[in-house]
Order: sequence, then structure tokens, then C-alpha cells
Amino acid sequence: MLVGLWLIAWGLVGLTMGELIRRRLQRLAYRLPAAADDPSGVSDELDRPAPGPRRWVTIGVTAAFSALAWRWSGGAPMINGISWPSQMALLANLQQASQLADGLGWAALITIGAWLAGVDADVQRLPDRGQLALALCLIASGVVFAWGHPQSWFTALGAGLAAAGLFAVMHWRRPEAMGLGDVKLVGTLALWLGLHRLDLVFAGLLAACVLAGAYAAIRRRHHLAFGPALIAGAIMAGVVT
Repeated sequence: MLVGLWLIAWGLVGLTMGELIRRRLQRLAYRLPAAADDPSGVSDELDRPAPGPRRWVTIGVTAAFSALAWRWSGGAPMINGISWPSQMALLANLQQASQLADGLGWAALITIGAWLAGVDADVQRLPDRGQLALALCLIASGVVFAWGHPQSWFTALGAGLAAAGLFAVMHWRRPEAMGLGDVKLVGTLALWLGLHRLDLVFAGLLAACVLAGAYAAIRRRHHLAFGPALIAGAIMAGVVT
């Protein structure tokens, strides 16, 4: 009964957050005019057609919050035999604070990531302000989550640098296919996943490639935004593995 109420509560939180993010995206305030050095106006985002209602944002955020709530409530291994809802009353010690920080980090990834995914899907651009907000939230959560385990940071930093370096090479070879925003994003995501387990980094990247490849095949597109797949892959890695 308690677990059911817990899942419903977090599902409603996800539904609310997802709808707020979707409505904010619908304002199109993130779109930019053509650059001053582009007289052709090709880069003008203001003249692009409207992207549609984007209900997938609300559905995706709701599903992600519900899945993570299930993972913490009994669908995943408990922490010291205590399920996540019971831990909310036990935050006096560092381990419970660590788990709360972990939850806040995933919540930040879902919400900020949904906004970044919506922008990237529309204009093929990942705004620096959103990327910075996501990085700061995940680093702050990671500091508390991995407190007392400095070796985790060495693993996470190595994973972040390796993933960003790999994507940087792809950006250098084919900048039209791999944007610099993807390089920054994959570094942040790999850092966060690497703080948990190194295999999550591989799982997240694999899931992102599968999702992007499936979408490209279904929609028959040769060029698409990779940011949404990276974010979805990272969340899936955290939920499933």
C-alpha cells in the first residue's frame, strides 16, 4: 500500500514537472535569430515552423520519475535493508544524505535534461546555460553522494574525460554530424554515471546509440539531434541496470 502511494505520488510529480517543462518549451524563448556574420539567414531559428505540442516531454518525464521511484521503493536492491521512503526519516547520517543527494541528482537530470532534449530536437542546439545548470546540479549532488569515497571521483573523471574525448574526435572529424554541445553533454553524463558504476557509462552510451539508430531508421533521417538520445540513454542506464 505504501509503495503504491509512493509510486502514485512521484508519478504525479513527474506529470506536473513534465507539463511545466513542455509549456515552457512551447514559448520558443530559446530560439535565436541569425548570427550577424550569416547574412543568408540560414541559421535563423525564429523562422522555423512550430515543433508541435511535444507531448512526449510530459510522457517521458512522468515515466522517468515513476521508474526511478519504483527503483528506490522495492523494485531495486534496498540500502541496508531499508526502502527509500523509510529513509526520508533517517537523514541524520551520511549514508541517508548520500541517497537523498542521488535522488536529487537524478531528478535534475530528468527535468533539465527534458528541456535540453526539447531544444535540441527542435533547433539541433544544446544551450550552454542549460548544460551549465545540469553540470552544476550533478556535481553538487555527486559531492554528497560520493562523500567519503574519493576513488569514485577518479573513476568518474576518467569516464567523463574519455567520453568527451571520444566525442571531441568525432566532432573534429565530422562537425556537421556531431556538435560541440554533444561533446559537453556526454562528458557531464559520463561523469554522473561514472560516480555510480563504470558499467553504467557503457550502458548509457549503448542505449543512446540504439535509440538514435532506431529513430533514424524509423524516420529515415540521416541527420538528427543526438542530445535527446544521450539523455534518455543515461536515464535508462540508471533505471534498468
